[in-house]
Amino acid sequence: MPNKNYPRYLCRLLILVFIAMSAAPSFAYTAYEQAFQKNFPGTYTDWRSPLSNYPVVTSKWNTPRASGTSPHIGVDLSAAAGTTLYAVESGTLGPMVKDGFNTTVLTIDPSLASDLACHYVHVRSMSARAYYYKGAPIGQSGSVGTNSAHLHFGAHSTSGLSYRTEILYRWLPNGNWNAGKDLDTYSNVQWNGGKTAQITAYYKTGSSPYNPQAPAEVVIFHRLKGGSTWEGGVAMTRGSNYTYTYSFSGKKYKNVAYKSGDTIQWMVRIKRSGINNVYTFFPAKYYQPGRNPNATSYRYDFQENTYQ
Repeated sequence: MPNKNYPRYLCRLLILVFIAMSAAPSFAYTAYEQAFQKNFPGTYTDWRSPLSNYPVVTSKWNTPRASGTSPHIGVDLSAAAGTTLYAVESGTLGPMVKDGFNTTVLTIDPSLASDLACHYVHVRSMSARAYYYKGAPIGQSGSVGTNSAHLHFGAHSTSGLSYRTEILYRWLPNGNWNAGKDLDTYSNVQWNGGKTAQITAYYKTGSSPYNPQAPAEVVIFHRLKGGSTWEGGVAMTRGSNYTYTYSFSGKKYKNVAYKSGDTIQWMVRIKRSGINNVYTFFPAKYYQPGRNPNATSYRYDFQENTYQ
């Protein structure tokens, strides 16, 4: 005889499944996606390129300048003088400020992103002050205030917070993943418990919906502040959601263990699966960096934290 309570049990089961699915984060909102999804502050990956293609990044975001002054708060994009510039998103274009660099700001439509603007720098000319839709031509690149023509492009809030933009230039439909000189695959860098480095690292492959691919290797180099050489080149420990950690507890620099109050400088080397001898480093600085930072004259960037 059929159980009269079966429809009631089934209904309760469906409700529980729905609640569980609602509580669990979808693929688009998991932690390792934060650097690549529009729905998180500072990440606007559905913008179009400010140029007609996915350009070469000649200087990455937040790279310390050779002079030792403020870091780069945007990216430099390869663009010959007179190259057409485009609105990356719909918004209002301001006047070109003749500040020695010819800077123009495109304020993104508040209905699309609150408190967000883009700056186009070194421009030769810009269109009239007006509202422009995404993809509309708005000016031409130049070389004002710099030695060679290129476009400096950045995203920022009115309070001065600078946002990453490299993701706009890395991925191409033909799978040529490094066409933009951007090998930046990391996000969510943390310093846990005063002694553990953590980083999220993975590659995106395929077309939409994108597929995450774990790196072939994620290794760390470190040194005491003031040191001239790097220790390490050892694998970090992989956790969930493409996180990698490394505890400095008991670790040494030049045979002396780190102690409370020491400033540790560290960097991470990441290698993509299936591609030989191609690496990127966190923090990103070079298009094709040497595998061993001790075997090159390049001055690598690094993260700096205090051991507790």
